Amino acid sequence: MSKELLQSVARGALFSVVAMGLVSLTPISAVAQDAGTSPNGQVQVPPASATQDIPGVDPKALVDGPLSPDAPALQYLRSRGNVLRFMGRLHGLDAYFAKAANGSIQTFYISPDGNAAIAGLMFNIQGQNITMGQVTSLLQSDPAALADANTLLDTSEQANAAKAPLTPQQQQAKAEAVLNVVDRTNWFRLGVEDAPVVYMVHDPNCPWCERAMQYLAPQIAQGQIQLRVIPVGLLADTSLAKAAAIISAPNPGEALQRYEGRAKSPPPAQTVSQDAILLIRQNEQFTRDYELEGTPHFVFRGFDGIPRIIRGMPRNMPGDLIRLVRGGA
Repeated sequence: MSKELLQSVARGALFSVVAMGLVSLTPISAVAQDAGTSPNGQVQVPPASATQDIPGVDPKALVDGPLSPDAPALQYLRSRGNVLRFMGRLHGLDAYFAKAANGSIQTFYISPDGNAAIAGLMFNIQGQNITMGQVTSLLQSDPAALADANTLLDTSEQANAAKAPLTPQQQQAKAEAVLNVVDRTNWFRLGVEDAPVVYMVHDPNCPWCERAMQYLAPQIAQGQIQLRVIPVGLLADTSLAKAAAIISAPNPGEALQRYEGRAKSPPPAQTVSQDAILLIRQNEQFTRDYELEGTPHFVFRGFDGIPRIIRGMPRNMPGDLIRLVRGGA
């Protein structure tokens, strides 16, 4: 088993939290059985010897099996298409190796009451990575789990190769392709109509978007540029409602001031229309189609006719952006 394989699985396991954690769950009928679960529903526990010599893992942890094979949190994970493999119980938490429907791999720990699942890594007070020990044990004892992990590694390597940095020519070709379609997104304009155009992918909870807006406000007011804002709702739970409220407002610029910033409260849910949400979802699909995920993104044709995409806020803002758009020193 390669070091790269274990590191890849570890990266897949690294800290994210299931949204339903810390709230009660209504039991859901499972749509995917656990791997290693017999037809009668009894979990087939990996052998205790599998954890022998693995730092931080006690072989006794596997002897009794899961505390609750049908815990609501497990039912929730299965209902989302995850195939689960039990990895033992340590420090009161059942551990599971999960393969998602899209082939990605994650490790989960189930709370003692069975109502929450935590995705991530466990360390003991000696600093040992218990999760890695549990995963290593499983991969050594379960050929199917090893095959899943190897598939993930192969896919990751292919994806990394495919995402090699673009050459300047490729960057320019991508920017041209984006400029050919960006006007079809759902945007609103700040500034005068005859000023040079800059498109900005904007999340109302993005602090860099908020800061960029502060820098650009005087330039917009002076007619240096017109900013066409493409709202998305990706960064926080309130982003979608805020973005939908902004794009559907009679005066989107005023709505932007009302809702931009994490400290600003979102609009009441009942006031956000499904049509407005659809507009934001279409914008989000555009960012995925052209790999513009992350905010802010600026798209424009420079004073020299060269199409450009800038990811993030330029270091010297607004000077760098204005010079690229309008020219001059």
